[in-house]
Amino acid sequence: MKKSLIAILLALAMALPMTGCSSSAKSTPTPVPADTSAPADTTPADEGTTAPEGYPDGPISMLVGYTAGGGSDLAMRTFDEFLSPLIGEPLTVSNLPGGGATVAVAQLQNSKADGQTIGLVTLSTQSVSPYSLDLPYTIEDFEYLGAFGAYTYALLVPADSPYQDFDDLLEATKSAPVQVSYTSNLHEMLARKIVAATEADLDTVYYSSTSDAITDLLGGFIPVALGDIASYSSYVTSGQLRVLASCSDDRWPVAEDVPTLVEMGYEGAAMSSYLGLAVPKGTDPAIVSYLSDLVYQVASDPTFQDRLFEVTKLQSLAYTGEEIKAIFEQVYDEAAEIWKDVAGLTDARIIRMGEKDNFWTMGDTGPCGPCSEIYIDQGEDMSCGPDCGIGKCDCDRFLEIWNLVFTLSLIHISEP
Repeated sequence: MKKSLIAILLALAMALPMTGCSSSAKSTPTPVPADTSAPADTTPADEGTTAPEGYPDGPISMLVGYTAGGGSDLAMRTFDEFLSPLIGEPLTVSNLPGGGATVAVAQLQNSKADGQTIGLVTLSTQSVSPYSLDLPYTIEDFEYLGAFGAYTYALLVPADSPYQDFDDLLEATKSAPVQVSYTSNLHEMLARKIVAATEADLDTVYYSSTSDAITDLLGGFIPVALGDIASYSSYVTSGQLRVLASCSDDRWPVAEDVPTLVEMGYEGAAMSSYLGLAVPKGTDPAIVSYLSDLVYQVASDPTFQDRLFEVTKLQSLAYTGEEIKAIFEQVYDEAAEIWKDVAGLTDARIIRMGEKDNFWTMGDTGPCGPCSEIYIDQGEDMSCGPDCGIGKCDCDRFLEIWNLVFTLSLIHISEP
């Protein structure tokens, strides 16, 4: 019941409710550099790459905002196996889970800008979480070294599902909404893009645990899941689950006969979450250039790419620091448009302007118009407080927006 309530609140708050789709909705694909494949003759190291004098000064700390043993952690450790010999110093992974991986990124921001600390950054930490969490950093607070991998997504069903392909699912939604599970705020954005592109009537249900979402899917308690390749691919390989459609730019290697939604003609119905690396802003440009060269060399190495897929099933790629920063900025802007649609704001930001006892406040740019500020109880029974200057104003609409803010702030993202 609680799980369903959260899903309903999220669905109500999104600009395009999951129970329908406006034909005027805008949906832009996640940007992808023109060539993401490694050159055939790329080698793991460039003999001409020379470290700046005095660098590195001992072991390098690698900050990861996810728990040890998860897909992102294993991806980082696999990358470090190839990067460490090139740098000539040990790379020590420090796991700092919390806040949807933003705790580690905040720690990276506060680290000394000497190249001795490198952090894992993703679409979630850089582009989406700033709209749901009060973060001390922005995209501009880092120097980006590049990206080496990506989580890809798909719509999945149990092996015995009546939906044999995406067309079957789409046809079923014409009669009644079909429930789809998801486990992160990125998935919610992707679900919105799918609805906008396909006009499928999807009822999203939030799960705080990927393992719970998989269990319910296998048990028939929910008919469809929007899942990532690292978590779901083994169930596809074993024959327990089937892929209806890839929701990223590429087909899943474990289901190469199943096309992407974009291949089916649904432009914009794609998203991936990239694994990027960054250092604090202000790091010596010579160090940034040196590390960027090495990151790209490892990411382009076919041996590393094979190893990454073997360990994590993640898609390998080789993006420069400029390319991954551009992706973060475009998705950040796309997320801003979602919030504008939801709130009807000229300023895309919904700001928590302060705290008063057990209440949060929102400024006068919101849908309650003339109200200078409205206090909303953080408890289960949320309602407009007595400080609403003109009575009820548009409190029902305000609560839809607040529920989105409040719910997203509670989401623990186990992976990007």
